[in-house]
Amino acid sequence: MKMRLRHPFEKAFLFILLFLTTVFNSNAQNILTNGDFETGGRGVGFLVHDYILINPLTGVSSPGTYARTTNPTLMNSTYITGGDHTTGSGNMLVIDGSILTSRFFWTTGNTGGAIGGFTPGSTYTFSYWIKSVSNAVTSDETTRANIGVFFVNANNVNPTTPNTLAPLPSEGWQKVSYSFVVAADNVMVRLRTMNSGMVGSDFAVDDFSITEGGLPLSGSFATINPTCPNATDGSITVTLSGGTFPYGTYNLTGITTQSNTTGILTD
Repeated sequence: MKMRLRHPFEKAFLFILLFLTTVFNSNAQNILTNGDFETGGRGVGFLVHDYILINPLTGVSSPGTYARTTNPTLMNSTYITGGDHTTGSGNMLVIDGSILTSRFFWTTGNTGGAIGGFTPGSTYTFSYWIKSVSNAVTSDETTRANIGVFFVNANNVNPTTPNTLAPLPSEGWQKVSYSFVVAADNVMVRLRTMNSGMVGSDFAVDDFSITEGGLPLSGSFATINPTCPNATDGSITVTLSGGTFPYGTYNLTGITTQSNTTGILTD
């Protein structure tokens, strides 16, 4: 005989999760300058190390080049026409993917170093927006830009296993976010292209920001019901994302009391 036994934990968890996922700081100040590329190009709040700047009006870019432009087609006539993420008519960085691996295309600061303004021990969120600008980008992962992130003076980077592939052209602008805990009063963040595909691998980025506070905490749970009313073979598995690492201890109280750091509550 199987029976559905609803533990009070389920309702409580749903309420707490709903509350936590709606809490955020809407007035967080962006530590970065020129994150939307409207103030200027390389050397104004960011640095491009391994890509070559070209005139965006030529329409004939080659692999390993980039431009600060209002429309990808101004850099390469085969690219998909479209506006920036900020206003639709402003500037963005458009990257023609390199044939070499591990090419840095964005780093914090005017000279490509660490920037100040951080409180050691506090949690911050780094984010940017990205879209693919070439129809050669398909569901074949070898055609999609693979973006790696590198932090200096940061711990507990979350998520630990992000999806680093650029979105498909049909998906438009997509936001990428990481939270981290600061280990000093200055931090450096660098982005690089990790693949070497000439076909596709072409993308645009815009609206970079670093703000104090972590990613919104979200999560889910799965239950396995006891086989009978008096059985102790049920379980609850909690999965969380966002917030600040480490999560700490999961506690279950009631008929059964448990405490662990895995979120898997059994028996």
